[in-house]
Amino acid sequence: MPSNYSPFIYQTARVEKTDANPSGQLISQAAPVDQEDFAYGYIMGDDTIDASSTGNKFQMTQIAPVVNGVSTTYAWTKTDTSTTTTLTDAATAEVSVAANATPGTSVLQCVATNAQASNSPKTVTYDITVA
Repeated sequence: MPSNYSPFIYQTARVEKTDANPSGQLISQAAPVDQEDFAYGYIMGDDTIDASSTGNKFQMTQIAPVVNGVSTTYAWTKTDTSTTTTLTDAATAEVSVAANATPGTSVLQCVATNAQASNSPKTVTYDITVA
């Protein structure tokens, strides 16, 4: 390569600046969030919880908390087949789920809504085994 040519400078490979990524981080370091489309979303937490435990925390991640200055709302629900669970903090990105002594399966669901996101609402479900 002739010495008067410059190699590609990695630091110039940036993504568009957004509410979720205001600095335009390097492509390889940017979180895979499309704030206009809610294209990504998953629930983080243990997929198996103890029947006698309390306060198991689950969090909706990779959904932009603010889009164009508008906050995202989160509505959590649970569907049980053979367990009774307690669900708290249903309006936030993080929720606490407690199992009450009966083994079985629960489905935890979160609906993220933001009027500024083109693919809103975004529904994510998560299976939890109570053992």
